[in-house]
Amino acid sequence: MALSTDYVLRTGAFEPAKASINPQDLSGSLAEIKQNALLRYNQIRGQGPERLVSGSDDFTLFLWLPAEDKKPLTRMTGHQALINQVVFSPDTRTIASASFDKSIKLWDGRTGK
Repeated sequence: MALSTDYVLRTGAFEPAKASINPQDLSGSLAEIKQNALLRYNQIRGQGPERLVSGSDDFTLFLWLPAEDKKPLTRMTGHQALINQVVFSPDTRTIASASFDKSIKLWDGRTGK
């Protein structure tokens, strides 16, 4: 299971793509760091509603809009064995899924195609 905002929630105010020589060096006050983390979160949320993807024992994935509906947006099929990992890309445009069928599949993060 993965949430489209997982990456930004895990990294907070720290932007790995813009890391300096000392990536642990987050200068500024605690309030500034919190503000930067909130800004990054809102940028990702501004790309559309928060999405959730789940891998299932029946070799399928489901894409959900948890804040809007209790039913899945789409069912994604294509794996031939149990799905063991799903993750959104940092920009939330792509979903990657890995399966015990020794394959990795890429899906559109908004539509599930």
